[in-house]
Amino acid sequence: MSGVRIPPALATVRVTTLGEKFLWGVEGECMVEDFPDMGQTVTLEWQQNSQNFVITAEE
Repeated sequence: MSGVRIPPALATVRVTTLGEKFLWGVEGECMVEDFPDMGQTVTLEWQQNSQNFVITAEE
C-alpha cells in the first residue's frame, strides 16, 4: 500500500484566558482531592513563569 496517507489524529483543545495574554502578579494554591486517583490528594500551585498550575505536594 505504498502512497497511502493516513491523516493525523485530531483533537479538540479548549483554551481559556483570563482576559490577558500573560497573567502577571497573581498567585494561588489549592488542594485537589481524589486526584490523580481515589484517596490521593495533590496541592496545585500557580506558577507565573509557566502560566500553569504545578503539583507541589502529594498525599
